[in-house]
Amino acid sequence: MRQDDIEAIQALDNLILRNLKITQSYYALAEEMKRVTGDRDVSWLSFGSYASKTAGYSIRHEIMPEDLERAFRSFYLYRRLMAFLRRYLVSVDERRREMNIILQILTSISLRISEGNLLVFAELAPAFNELVAGFGSDEEFDQAKLDQYLAHFKPGQTEEDGQDGCVEAFRAYYEAKFAADPDRKAELIFLGNILIGLHEQTRLQPKIAEALYTTVDEVLGEQVRMSTPLGNRLSGWLHKAHLMISRRVFANIATHLFMSIYLPTGALRLGSDVKPSKRDESFPPALQEIQSERVLAILARYDRSGDTLRRSRADDWSDLNDRMNFIVDLFRSYQQTAALFEPPFTAEQMAALDDGRIPEGKL
Repeated sequence: MRQDDIEAIQALDNLILRNLKITQSYYALAEEMKRVTGDRDVSWLSFGSYASKTAGYSIRHEIMPEDLERAFRSFYLYRRLMAFLRRYLVSVDERRREMNIILQILTSISLRISEGNLLVFAELAPAFNELVAGFGSDEEFDQAKLDQYLAHFKPGQTEEDGQDGCVEAFRAYYEAKFAADPDRKAELIFLGNILIGLHEQTRLQPKIAEALYTTVDEVLGEQVRMSTPLGNRLSGWLHKAHLMISRRVFANIATHLFMSIYLPTGALRLGSDVKPSKRDESFPPALQEIQSERVLAILARYDRSGDTLRRSRADDWSDLNDRMNFIVDLFRSYQQTAALFEPPFTAEQMAALDDGRIPEGKL
């Protein structure tokens, strides 16, 4: 893949086409990544392709407002919130007002998901592209060349806009290329995957918080101000009240009802425990008993389920630790699932994307 292609995708104004091209590009890079990691263990790129495809459903508004409304109504806190608002908004057509709130929230969340999709792609796609182009054909470990490649990353922790996690991840991927022991190779790839996943999720934290919290707060606050002359006078007190209620409502709704990742093997609900890739085993044999001290340290930090998939769910997707609890088990369970190497779109759809067109059919 050429760097020019990556930059052209970043420059696209059509958010739907851009997401589809990002999804396609992750798949193309995953295919090239096989020259580094082999064709048994999937890299972060394969997970990234299907995560991007999943993001496309929200970007295209394929989660319908009616479904969102039904989810709202299933939560006691939502009923409390609406009853509270109606005390001050009795002159407004309730159905129209509530649907307007939902549509505004849905649109704002979609935009933030699109921004996050681009943010991660812009940082990680060039790095993976350089890795496969520069090291895919190596027959011997070249420390000097690796050091030169890693020197381009920005020092520092991800929270401080650094890329130390990427440095460690890409070193692990390159070491995996030359690992003679298949179990060690699998652990090195797993290490690379969870470090890139942690870096990605840390980068996305502000966007996720905005999507789940700030968006809701801004929309509901605006509705109150627009709908009643009491809005300005009550704004401070009302803001605190609906902030507490609406945040809890949306964190639960988003995590338990709407946040899923759609894989070729089926959908995984993020608010439920990870379903194993194979019914009779939680993890592939190579990753059942972890030997790497570094991997064990990361699992001790983020994985509350231990060497099982019990309690692997994310209760609050806005919480980084909760997300990582789900992600590390997802990566571990599905790392050797061959179906993840499958293309995210049909051959005809991929050809349409190559021509810069939004494909027809189910995406």
